[in-house]
Amino acid sequence: MTVSDNRSFAKLALRKTMEQVEVLEIDFTWLSDTGGGKVTGRTEIIRLSYDKFKEYVRESRENSIQKRMLSLEEHGRPKIEFQSRKNLKAVAETKALRKKLGKFMADHFLRWKGSRQITVYDDFEPYSFFFQEQTPYGTGMCGGVILHSRENLEKAYYGIHT
Repeated sequence: MTVSDNRSFAKLALRKTMEQVEVLEIDFTWLSDTGGGKVTGRTEIIRLSYDKFKEYVRESRENSIQKRMLSLEEHGRPKIEFQSRKNLKAVAETKALRKKLGKFMADHFLRWKGSRQITVYDDFEPYSFFFQEQTPYGTGMCGGVILHSRENLEKAYYGIHT
């Protein structure tokens, strides 16, 4: 469900966590007109236990008692599974790239909230990969983990392309 007021809006969704617990997710977006048909703004997502939310609404209606809730934190890191053969072997045999890929994976994919698994496949580019995210709701983001500046492996770096 989406509700709006001028340019700002909130999207409400009932979702299940990885543990199959129902969570009310509210995605707030606040936009401001900057002129010339352009807007700026920010977003914030809160997640509430749906059972507690229903209980608090019921108590509030029956007893006129105001209740407060904090947004839930998502716990757990996604599992990273490599289905790559050729490119992972090439990276593993190159110390500089092995460290760069490991750091890149930790800095990016292990911080993704709401992901169950990231599956990594060979890309057609040497030392590069295609990835696909799995969330509790199905397929999430997918794209490439591409090695840039591979002509000098010491200065090369990985970037994400979606």
